[in-house]
Amino acid sequence: MDPQRWPLYLVCLMIVSGGTIYFGVRFRSFAFVAYGVLYGYIGFAAKVLDGTRDFIGAMLFVVTTGSAVVFSLVFLARRIGSAE
Repeated sequence: MDPQRWPLYLVCLMIVSGGTIYFGVRFRSFAFVAYGVLYGYIGFAAKVLDGTRDFIGAMLFVVTTGSAVVFSLVFLARRIGSAE
């Protein structure tokens, strides 16, 4: 991907992911919340790690941010589930 298109890609990815998460929370569909978070994370992480040659740094990034995503999804699932 052309480096000049990175901001446009990021904006479109965040709009689509944010919209999916918003409507998933609004209509209490945790599956759509998870889809929005995971696809947004995968799209962002793939672009951030594109072209990196540092395997240890890349794995540290994936483990750290992936753990944060999983923990936040568990927290959000409990919050959505207890609101009923």
